[in-house]
Amino acid sequence: MTAQPESILNQLVEQLSEYAKSYTKPDEFTLRRLKNEATMLMKVNAAEGAMIRGMIACLEGDLDECENSMGFQLNSIMILFFFRTTHYH
Repeated sequence: MTAQPESILNQLVEQLSEYAKSYTKPDEFTLRRLKNEATMLMKVNAAEGAMIRGMIACLEGDLDECENSMGFQLNSIMILFFFRTTHYH
């Protein structure tokens, strides 16, 4: 049985949030897997896939890509997410 898109989204958000909370970045293999899952999600729901791509970009420290992927200016929560994952290692 294939996981439903909503549960995939929830799983990805949870995984990415754990990295932000622990002030860590995923390794290259994990980043590649997360990006692939976001790309698959985009085929089902473009907005949710783009949101995940933006969160991944934040973890990588790419603020411009984070904003571009999400399609809006970063709010204070996303700025906190970005700084927590890129400046406190």
